[in-house]
Amino acid sequence: MPVPGTSQDYYLENLQFDVELYDEDDERFQGAMQAAPGAEHIETFRTHSILYKPTDESTVGAGRELEAISEQDIEVNRPLYFDNYSVYQLDYKLNELSAMSFDVEDRETGESAGSFTVDLNNPEDYYTLDNGEEVYIYDYFANFIINDAGEPTTENNVPDNPAFIFEMTNEDGEEELTFIRIQRNFEIRDDEDDPHQYAFTFAGIDTNHVTGLKVRKDLTLPFLIAGGSIFLLGLLQGSYWPHRRIWLQRENDGGILIAAHTNKNWESIKKEIRSVTEQTELSEPVDQTDEEYEKEYKEKDNL
Repeated sequence: MPVPGTSQDYYLENLQFDVELYDEDDERFQGAMQAAPGAEHIETFRTHSILYKPTDESTVGAGRELEAISEQDIEVNRPLYFDNYSVYQLDYKLNELSAMSFDVEDRETGESAGSFTVDLNNPEDYYTLDNGEEVYIYDYFANFIINDAGEPTTENNVPDNPAFIFEMTNEDGEEELTFIRIQRNFEIRDDEDDPHQYAFTFAGIDTNHVTGLKVRKDLTLPFLIAGGSIFLLGLLQGSYWPHRRIWLQRENDGGILIAAHTNKNWESIKKEIRSVTEQTELSEPVDQTDEEYEKEYKEKDNL
């Protein structure tokens, strides 16, 4: 099937699906198994897949010729990566509905008009019965629900609760509509006392085991790499290179104030400033963390 979101540039084939269970005789898992007796204790599940890409010579919509480019097991937490896409093993479902069969009876003659089977994943528009009449799928709801507006719709394309509105033309040329879903079958008509000529009955179902894969496309990786590099560069600078600032300010009386700040190696910057002040008329700034400084100003505060 074409991988969704790739504009049919990639196709994926499911060769086989496997489910592995924990060993019931393994002593390591006895506690968990005894806590949930009778349940399946799944260790992992995987889809053995082949990824295809159309050849350059193939034409869109004309039976494209595919070329296998990779073969891989898609497991939980081990996705298939290709061209900014990733395919994850999400879940699986056993015995999912795949087809439904219906019988049609002609009430006028009391005989069977024929039978037909609807592929729930790819339904056709028309089905021809044994008597030559055609059944038209007026509407199809793969997962039938009633929305907030009170209208019938489908929740998604998974056939968990399929419903149909079938249309047939009777011998008088009138169109007959019949609504059918699981355990529901009623005719859509204006006159309750005038039944349809053709009656539909449910005849059977077919099921498939389905693997659930999730396709994701991620274009943020280059941005994450660039952002992470900038962050690490800043972290490196902050960790190994000190930030130093020195301020000089001329006062109105001609004096000059000098101050300094650094995030590390304070004694080193004091030494550098001391070497400058020794060769000029500037006084060395007082370190506010010196004990003598603290003692002097505490005495002034007490006064």
